Amino acid sequence: MNAGGRIGLGLMTSLALAWAWAGPARSQTQGRAGGRALARLACAWVGQDGQDRVGPGVGVGPDRLQDARIALTGLAAGVEVRWVRVEGPDGLRWESGMNPRKSANTEFLRDPKLPDRGDLFLAPGRDLARVPLRVTVGYPDDRVESSRLLAGPCDPALAMPALSVPEVVAAPLQVRWAGQDDSRPGLRGAVHLEVTGLPPGSEPTGLTLSNAAGTAWVGGLSETHPPYGKGTMAPMVATKAGDGRVDLHFTPSRDESGSVMMVRADLADGRFAVARFRGGACDLSRIGPIRASGSAEARPGDDLNALAARGGRVVLTPGVYRLDRPLLLVEPIELVGQPGAILEFGQGPGSPRWGTAIEIRAGCTTLQGFSVRFSGPVLWDEGTFYGPAVIGHGLSPKYPEYRVNLRIEGLDLEGPPVARPSRTKTEPAPKLIRLPAAVSGRIAGNRLRGGAVEFFGGPWEIVDNTYTGTPPGSACFEVFVGHGTRGLVLKGNRVKPVAPHGKTWRFLVLTNSGAGDLVAENTVEGIGPRDDDTIPGINAAELILTEAYRLSFEGRPAAVSADGYVVRVAGRQGEPAGAGAVLAVLTGPSAGTWIRLAQAVDADTFLLDAPLPDPKAVISVASGFVGERFERNRLDTRGSREANNLVLVGNHFGTIIRDNQFLGGGDALKVTAAPTELPVHWGWSHAPAFGLEFRGNTIEQPARPGFFSVEHSPAIKSNAGRLYMTLDLRDNRLGKPAKGPGPTLWLGEGPPPDPDELRVTAAGNTALDGSAFEPVRVRSGTVNGRPTTPTPDTRRPSRRPVSD
Repeated sequence: MNAGGRIGLGLMTSLALAWAWAGPARSQTQGRAGGRALARLACAWVGQDGQDRVGPGVGVGPDRLQDARIALTGLAAGVEVRWVRVEGPDGLRWESGMNPRKSANTEFLRDPKLPDRGDLFLAPGRDLARVPLRVTVGYPDDRVESSRLLAGPCDPALAMPALSVPEVVAAPLQVRWAGQDDSRPGLRGAVHLEVTGLPPGSEPTGLTLSNAAGTAWVGGLSETHPPYGKGTMAPMVATKAGDGRVDLHFTPSRDESGSVMMVRADLADGRFAVARFRGGACDLSRIGPIRASGSAEARPGDDLNALAARGGRVVLTPGVYRLDRPLLLVEPIELVGQPGAILEFGQGPGSPRWGTAIEIRAGCTTLQGFSVRFSGPVLWDEGTFYGPAVIGHGLSPKYPEYRVNLRIEGLDLEGPPVARPSRTKTEPAPKLIRLPAAVSGRIAGNRLRGGAVEFFGGPWEIVDNTYTGTPPGSACFEVFVGHGTRGLVLKGNRVKPVAPHGKTWRFLVLTNSGAGDLVAENTVEGIGPRDDDTIPGINAAELILTEAYRLSFEGRPAAVSADGYVVRVAGRQGEPAGAGAVLAVLTGPSAGTWIRLAQAVDADTFLLDAPLPDPKAVISVASGFVGERFERNRLDTRGSREANNLVLVGNHFGTIIRDNQFLGGGDALKVTAAPTELPVHWGWSHAPAFGLEFRGNTIEQPARPGFFSVEHSPAIKSNAGRLYMTLDLRDNRLGKPAKGPGPTLWLGEGPPPDPDELRVTAAGNTALDGSAFEPVRVRSGTVNGRPTTPTPDTRRPSRRPVSD
């Protein structure tokens, strides 16, 4: 045989061995999944086709290099795919799902129209030509199905097509704050901005204004109000002036004195011009509807609905005002009670279900100085938007936009009694105050007995209220609950149930996002799960809870401007981010840096408040809590081995927890970079928590230690080499847990975390009793520059104390 024959035989032998390992593209099925017979899995190599969803390591997200794609058919229709694993010779391994072995990450996308098909994306890392691979799909109940294939050629360094960012023109805009005026029809109290400095001959196609709290206004050069854009709270109108100036009129969402704002003008050639400027004073009382000037004095027996329909000021003289239907406040009104004025609601037989007892339909409404009672139980309309309430904000076609400056002060509010109270079960208490259509106001000095106070947006001032529990037989999930809050001041409130009472679980819940909120000097005791409870517990053990678990993007940016202020992502996994969201740097020398999104140029392009220091770093983009402060609160859960005084989970940036007292409870506290709820699937990545400060706090008599950590469990995807939490832990006085030898606080978690995911600076943390007890210990993480790797046995975590 000649040399050519020998070479041909060698090649045939190699191919035969490879085919013997890989086999034909056939299925190996084990059992059933979800009660259904598994289909016959088949795989086909597609190769690099211009897509980028993963990088070369464990972490999620794109890396700007083209992935290799494998097409899967024959998936079990209607059955969840838990994970997909790809294995080859020489230790090649990729895995989707939770990836407990920390293989290279791969992403599996199921075809929504053809559920028996899907695509698998992996970063090849090398040329995989003729490499035999085995693909295994995992279904519920540990059922698996496998198929084999030969990979094709691929270039591990093949870059994605280059993308660009919009160019910012060199000549900056100039903005003059002309103050509030009423010159624009329909925009009472709007702020007038004069914008000059547009490039000669440039025609702006649109303008965007934003503030430091994450509010954005979008306007075109038209005489009509533009449609709302993402993140927009109020309308803005842009008009041309004769001297080349553009005038902007916008409805403010807060007092902008001294704040930094931004205007962006989009130009017809694709570029844009930007100006940062200082805001001025805004009086929110000027932007709502005008209250009538008339005044009336009411006496028991008068028709309050008829009086309220006139608006203006209505004074309630002492006595009991009996109402058999809800009180509708259609016009802006000041409803003021003299001492001894009581509104008593009684729902008559055959009455339709109520959504509210007092319904506010206009901004600039004040309720002050009277009591609210119910003569008996009420049948509520459970389909009411955000649930029934004693005081609720209804919609009005007459005042559709300006639900601002509500004032609820000095009231004595008590929800209706339960028809048949029980010590072993409860029924939900209707909310006392529910304001989904309002965006600002003051709730102060009230006595509250019943369900929650629920509010949205801001600024809100909720101060000096006293909460005494719910009526017997009823339950309240939380005393206060806020959504997307901006400039909230929740201060000086006192919570302590007074017998006889029902069940109250939480003090405060904040969801979605928050900016510049202050929670201070509140005193809370006697709520949450208690050791002497006679009703079953529920999943509501936290006195203070924040929740924001969603990411818009994680991975390497697709393009960054030369000055670092404009960032574009590609392959965004979640919902678009808007003004006020945060870009967090997860890798490289600038890891731990976080920057606000000043504006979203489009769904994937962001204008930042500060330059991105490392364009090659892995980043995440998320909405969450920015600049929150929890200060000088006293949270007392003594008498409970399950309640947790403070649980901050999700996206947090620059949150300060200072000079609080945490007494009793189960876990001392829980502050974590939590698993994400979205995108892709639950637990796909972590919600970053950067710039946390925990200083000067006292923890006393907890049942168990608390912890600061990046969360891990079998239901959370593995990670490596990315930073998800930074913490400054100083000068805290920490008591011994009642159960076990301690410590009071654990830093990090046991295996499988790596020390790069958590960075802590710790100093001055001492035992409450002055003893040699070591109150802070490390499981994993980098503390004061020293990395700690967790021990292999999760039951025996590192016992290294934290030294100063």
